[in-house]
Amino acid sequence: MKTAKKKDIKDIKDIRADLYGDYKHIYMLNGLTLSDDYPLYKYMPYNRLVSSVNNSELVFVSPKSWIDPFERRFWKTDYSQRYNGFIRPDIACMCLTTKSTTNEEAAWKMYANSQEKALRISFTKKSFFDILEKYAQNNGCKVYVGKAIYLYDRNAILQLHKQDNVFFPLNNFSIEHYLTLMCLKRKSFAFENEIRVFIINEKLNWDKNLIKIPATIDKDLISRIMIGPLNPFTNNDPRKSLYNNIQKLEEEVYKEQLNDLIKGCSVQQSQLYTDKKPLTRV
Repeated sequence: MKTAKKKDIKDIKDIRADLYGDYKHIYMLNGLTLSDDYPLYKYMPYNRLVSSVNNSELVFVSPKSWIDPFERRFWKTDYSQRYNGFIRPDIACMCLTTKSTTNEEAAWKMYANSQEKALRISFTKKSFFDILEKYAQNNGCKVYVGKAIYLYDRNAILQLHKQDNVFFPLNNFSIEHYLTLMCLKRKSFAFENEIRVFIINEKLNWDKNLIKIPATIDKDLISRIMIGPLNPFTNNDPRKSLYNNIQKLEEEVYKEQLNDLIKGCSVQQSQLYTDKKPLTRV
């Protein structure tokens, strides 16, 4: 069995949760800290943002909707016999990132499709967590925030439960252990740099596979929107020399729509593929 390096295990040897700031219902898992200097980013299709604004809601999903079967491996597990009656909570999740450029191209390709643009929205942390604190207080929930763990490959995850380790201790298995398991992803997905926000309760109030959090979606919550780049043209495409001009026109169209949707929010388009004049001399 392939295992994580000792130095990696040391990074998460103390599975715990600490209250976040002055909040009473929001916890950070395993010593996670969120810098005040950077917002939380979320990639999403264009129409999903439109729906959130029009319905005044933030949407959390069931792990059932996660594409990778290995990140769902421990979701529906029965832990009660091994851990003295432990009952896993009902959980909903929103996946975010604190990295705006490290995973940019992969993220645009993941969330865009032929029908609509992908967007990267920037949440203002205080407004975001204020909304979750209010929801948790009103609905008897708790919120946990954890960093995705990309230490293991496929085989290691398949074998993880067969020995006592930081995730499966000899005893005293807790909600924090369960949620840490829900932060496990294979090494292949490390480019995502995910932060996972969980809402938990004994039973959540589902709308199909969604938990909808009442929220006013305005510039105080979303400070900035980045529009996905225009896909690059091939070298043989006659439009290649016009790429910059076409993207500029596209940006103007989306900026007008998004400025109407969330007034006062900063909007611009990614320049990931914008052509630059070649260097002719050094």
